[in-house]
Amino acid sequence: MLREHLKQYDISLLNFCITSNHTYLLVRPDPSRSKYLLSRFMQNLEGDFAQHYNLRKNSFWGDRYHSTMVDTGEHL
Repeated sequence: MLREHLKQYDISLLNFCITSNHTYLLVRPDPSRSKYLLSRFMQNLEGDFAQHYNLRKNSFWGDRYHSTMVDTGEHL
């Protein structure tokens, strides 16, 4: 599912980490595309995943996603 969304929105996945209660994605959207691309990508990815998960279990997401821009290599 993630791979399909990355391809659809032309977003590069640089790294990821899955913990017991968080998922971290380090992504880079194409800078020549819309400034809202990342928000649409996350909204659609989370929505599709939540629907998929909810069919099997219960409510998955407890809150909206949080994003932080990585400005420098030090921050990364």
